[in-house]
Amino acid sequence: MKHFLFFSDVEVMWTPGGALATANAVSFSSPGLSPNTTYSYRLRSTNTADSSAYSNTASAITLPR
Repeated sequence: MKHFLFFSDVEVMWTPGGALATANAVSFSSPGLSPNTTYSYRLRSTNTADSSAYSNTASAITLPR
């Protein structure tokens, strides 16, 4: 099973953020984000047979410069 992270700065267009390294990952780094901007994240898991529903959305605000 693979877990994929999606992110958005407007919660309208979700961008794939790539596969997480392991099923037990507890953190993720998003380099190159704009300062003082709210980003939202959600997860989705897939295997050879199917994909899960998206997780609940979590949001965070980047620090100002």
